[in-house]
Amino acid sequence: MPICKLCKEAFPNRLKIDGKIRNLKNRKYCIKCSKFGLHNTIKLDETFGERKCLKCQTILNKANTYKSRRRICKKCLNKQNWEISVNHKKRAVEFLGGKCIRCGFDENYIVFEFHHPNEDKEKSWGELRNRKGWESIFKEIKKCQLVCSNCHKIIHWEMRNSSIPVSRTVGSDAISDTPIKDLVF
Repeated sequence: MPICKLCKEAFPNRLKIDGKIRNLKNRKYCIKCSKFGLHNTIKLDETFGERKCLKCQTILNKANTYKSRRRICKKCLNKQNWEISVNHKKRAVEFLGGKCIRCGFDENYIVFEFHHPNEDKEKSWGELRNRKGWESIFKEIKKCQLVCSNCHKIIHWEMRNSSIPVSRTVGSDAISDTPIKDLVF
């Protein structure tokens, strides 16, 4: 049985994958370390000397780093980017008042979205959220209105179907006056 160069565990010469028996005797890495059929040609076990992740101190190799970021492991870099994104969203929500301009919801920043009322969008929030500089985000956020996700969907629905009235009341009377047969989908 061959031994994986990365995890040092033995793996079988033959294995049933997708209903077919596959020959694995020429593989350098087990199925856990290198998925079958991806044609991985990089050396997963190649390390960068004794270089360690600046945050968690794990030894870095090609399998656990991104090409452009060889000083921090993937896990730490993804966590760092998530934290940056969350901080930018909290700051942007706070800058725009912290509540939906349409319904007044103000309980959790996660539900908020940024609506461009004048269709002058240069970049979406997805493109901006991981930027390190607040200035580029601030420039785009100034053009936006803060709305909760439900109100944002209603706004865009109303923009597409401007001739159909939408009820804004809550409760059992929330049904629109327009008959269902007249609605266009």
